[in-house]
Amino acid sequence: MAARLVLEQPDGQLDVVSSKELIKLLQPGRGRLKWVTLSACLSAATTVAETLRWLGLEPTRRFRDAVEAETTASDRALPALAQTLVEHLHCAVLAMRYPVGDAFAIDLGERLYRGVLAQGQPLTRALQLALPDSLKSADCPPLAVTTPALFGSAAADFYLWRAGGPPAVALAHRLAAALIRLQTASGTLPSTLQGLTIHLADFTDNPPLPTNFAALCEIVEQVEGVRFRELFEQLPKDRAADGDAALRQVLALARQAST
Repeated sequence: MAARLVLEQPDGQLDVVSSKELIKLLQPGRGRLKWVTLSACLSAATTVAETLRWLGLEPTRRFRDAVEAETTASDRALPALAQTLVEHLHCAVLAMRYPVGDAFAIDLGERLYRGVLAQGQPLTRALQLALPDSLKSADCPPLAVTTPALFGSAAADFYLWRAGGPPAVALAHRLAAALIRLQTASGTLPSTLQGLTIHLADFTDNPPLPTNFAALCEIVEQVEGVRFRELFEQLPKDRAADGDAALRQVLALARQAST
């Protein structure tokens, strides 16, 4: 099965969208698209098979083979689509590696969005906290604990400032993540810089960049429990001697990445 999404038209008919078509649809909003969730719910065939077993009736071998083939194809499709989105849109993607039930998908989504949007948690932390409670849902499949997977380096430092917060805050957090990757010689620095470049492009005028490292720390440390200055001091100094030098270097690399 090719990587694709099955959407619904206004008249209720299926609308099959290939990965190439989906990229084309989302490309105009690339600079603002930060996070995509892909969820594959259990197919009708799988649901019927489970119902037959509850009634004490074993599905025919032909029926079982059809369900297995459909499920295996779905297992391959969503991770492939997730990787395609990461490569072309450079956003964080949460995808289900195996089909799940509606109740599990709804419950996980509700808890995840509450953690990220309402409680200001990073995406990785929100998923870590939401999954254990969602596993208690009635239609939780055996593989559910390994089903949700994050794709793309952007997921590692994905963070949304609470609604109403200034754009300068989100920009400062991206800068802070880039500084950490610079000092630790992280292999994800190029993708972080690329994400930073896309974020800078969101501003039609001059982006609200912090004037120095102290200003950056002041913004980032508005989040409770964050001590960015202390963290930075513990990092290697092979790339930049201090915070101001690291900030200048990251901004210069980001400008190079945009050309």
